[in-house]
Amino acid sequence: MSLKLGLGVIDVSEPYESKTTWDVGMDLEKNYAFFSSFYDAHDQEIADLLAKDAAIGIDMMLKGQTVEISKVFAVSTDTISDKMKNFISTKEAESVVKPVFPLIAPTLAAQEGLSYRFAKGYSAKRQVKGIKGIGKEIKKRNPRPSFQYSGVFEESLTAEVK
Repeated sequence: MSLKLGLGVIDVSEPYESKTTWDVGMDLEKNYAFFSSFYDAHDQEIADLLAKDAAIGIDMMLKGQTVEISKVFAVSTDTISDKMKNFISTKEAESVVKPVFPLIAPTLAAQEGLSYRFAKGYSAKRQVKGIKGIGKEIKKRNPRPSFQYSGVFEESLTAEVK
């Protein structure tokens, strides 16, 4: 039996265009090696988290308990998901990603402070959960982290073990 760690997104519509978070994730991986860069920067932490949960799973098996992979690795995958979200919000991604020429990080939109996140009635958590806001306008504020335009992509980041 082999296990695989998946780094990705909960696939929901982005509020400002016809793309989904899956489309955005594919674009970011292609143009910035977003997920690969995150893994490269945190590979030892990820390995340690998964090893700890795996040890718990093995202990459960030795005791004759039923082992469900998703439940055994729930703590580590939740922690990895949070680390991916922090990868954006702390601006770590800007110093770690490997953009394909001529793209750069931080992105120009981030430097200009363009954001959908502050539109009236809008919340990324609501969008990921399927509850639409009423905001439609793009706001210009102070510079923001790259890859955080609406917040939906960031909120939808998830890790799973299969």
